[in-house]
Amino acid sequence: MDGEFFRGVSCPRDGFSSETSTEISHLGAAMRSEGLEPTLDLLVERGFAGNIEEVIIVEFASPELAPEWFTPNGRPSSF
Repeated sequence: MDGEFFRGVSCPRDGFSSETSTEISHLGAAMRSEGLEPTLDLLVERGFAGNIEEVIIVEFASPELAPEWFTPNGRPSSF
C-alpha cells in the first residue's frame, strides 16, 4: 500500500480515485443494499474485472475501533 486508502470512490485524504475504486465502491454498495458483507470472493463473483491483488478489505467491529489513519481528521465515520 502506497499510503492511499479509500472509503467509497475516493481517498478521503486527497480525493484521488481510480477505475478500481469506483467499481469496488459500486459493487460494495450493491452488496450492502442486499444485506451482504463484501468479500474478495464475492467481489469477483459479482463481476469485479480489475486486479484483485490491488484490493484489501478490512473489517472492524465498529468505526470507533478503526485506527486513526482510517479516520481523516481523527473522526470515526461509518464505512
